[in-house]
Parts: sequence; C-alpha cells; structure tokens
Amino acid sequence: SPGGEVVVIPPELRPGVKLSHYVGVLGMPGWTAYSGLTRIGRLKCPGETVLVSGAAGVCGAMVGQMAKMLGCRVIGTAGSEDKLRHLTSALGFDAA
Repeated sequence: SPGGEVVVIPPELRPGVKLSHYVGVLGMPGWTAYSGLTRIGRLKCPGETVLVSGAAGVCGAMVGQMAKMLGCRVIGTAGSEDKLRHLTSALGFDAA
C-alpha cells in the first residue's frame, strides 16, 4: 500500500494504551468495524436496527458494540449457542 496509508505505531504509547490494542480496536479490526458502520452503512443512530452477521468474530463484535454505543438496536448472528449467549450476556447485543 502507499506509504501515506500506513499507520505507524508510535514508539511512546499513550497512558492506558497497550500494544495489543493495535491489533484490535485501534487497528485493522476496529477501523473495519468503524468504517463499515459509518462510511459504508451510513448509520444514523439512535433508532436504527443493525444486524451483524458473524457477530462473535472480532470485527462483528466491535460493530455491535459500536452500534450499541451510538444508540442502535443490535441483533447478531453466530455459529453456536455458546456464541449467541456471549453476544447478549457479555457484549450487550439486544438479540442473537
């Protein structure tokens, strides 16, 4: 990719930011979730319902949590009963 599009991790991290955050919410999964909601989905919250396919994965989990923080109703799909329970009990999805 062109150098202007590369995010360089700063040598001195801000207080409370761990290096592992850059492979999660501050990295590609977080950017994918955020841009999918705001740029591609053009989400208008509160009041919308968001259906997240593959919601138990890293990007799907972030999409659901971001949508909840913005005031949306969130429904997630996943491949097992354990994952579906996790979506509602741990991640705060409205339904799964």
